[in-house]
Amino acid sequence: YQRDNTRLTLGTAVNNYVGDHFGRVMWTKSANVLPQPDYEYYRNTGKKLDYNAYAKLTQRLSPLFTGYLDLQYRGIHYTIKGNDDKAGEGLDIRKNWNFFNPKAGLSWQIDRNHRLYGSFSVAHKEPTRNNYTDGYFTEHPKAERLFDYELGYTFRNSRFTAGVNLYYMDYTDQLVLNGKVNDIGEAMAENVKDSYRMGIELSLGARITDWLRWDLNGTWSKNRIKNYTGYMSDYNQNWKELYTQTAIYAGDTPISFSPSFMGNSLISFNYKGFDASLQSQYVSRQYLDNFGIDENSLDPYFVNHLSLAYSFKLPSVKQITVGATIYNLFNTRYATNG
Repeated sequence: YQRDNTRLTLGTAVNNYVGDHFGRVMWTKSANVLPQPDYEYYRNTGKKLDYNAYAKLTQRLSPLFTGYLDLQYRGIHYTIKGNDDKAGEGLDIRKNWNFFNPKAGLSWQIDRNHRLYGSFSVAHKEPTRNNYTDGYFTEHPKAERLFDYELGYTFRNSRFTAGVNLYYMDYTDQLVLNGKVNDIGEAMAENVKDSYRMGIELSLGARITDWLRWDLNGTWSKNRIKNYTGYMSDYNQNWKELYTQTAIYAGDTPISFSPSFMGNSLISFNYKGFDASLQSQYVSRQYLDNFGIDENSLDPYFVNHLSLAYSFKLPSVKQITVGATIYNLFNTRYATNG
């Protein structure tokens, strides 16, 4: 519905997912060790019914101010039934969630080039299938809840763009990797009662000429768990045999796999059908667990990708584009996970 300064959107959606998960032994040196050829050693079925309804109202309050209100209800019915290679026999999970996700914001168009905005939103996210099947099953994971506060400013003219965005994300029961591994060595996640992510996002863009543009953005963030108790794993000489895990109180500590700075650069060139771009990314140190120990971390890295393309026309063809991309142009040695 749209009239004068009011725009209202109503919608609903229903999605149903059904997925079979199974494993088969494709080959063994001695065939007689299997009950039958192509032996299936586990099978379970996951079903997820996901439905929602929403209403979004955008209202122009004055020539300079526009507000919006977004309300969403989301329901999920989730089951996993069967047996599993990690969870064993009798996997029977039945969960129902009902989420209410509101969002409200206000934008102030100061003049043609300057805009100021702010928003508050609530979001919920259910655990994934792996959060159920990869764990030790002493307790089921909980859904995450997020309160998000944002305040930003943008500038734009024909040659130059700039923006700054401040955010504070307050989590309850955020699911984070905790350094634990299950019986087959896969990383596990757990809910942490109280955590947050806060930071500043900066962006700059310049159209240097009609055929050359440079865009930059960077995020400085602080990502912390409050009053955290984690676990350190000790292994014997045979690393496959986990023999003990020790609980350690860490207090306020960095969240794993959450770099405090990420920066991106994109230089793009376009001239008479020829396109080229150089994309660069810097990622600061990331910790592999929630203790903030440098020995258990990924080093910072800086990586570049170069893309080249040429577009041309033929009498009976609208356009043909031929291109190539060189990933990791300078052959940087780096790790993104561990």
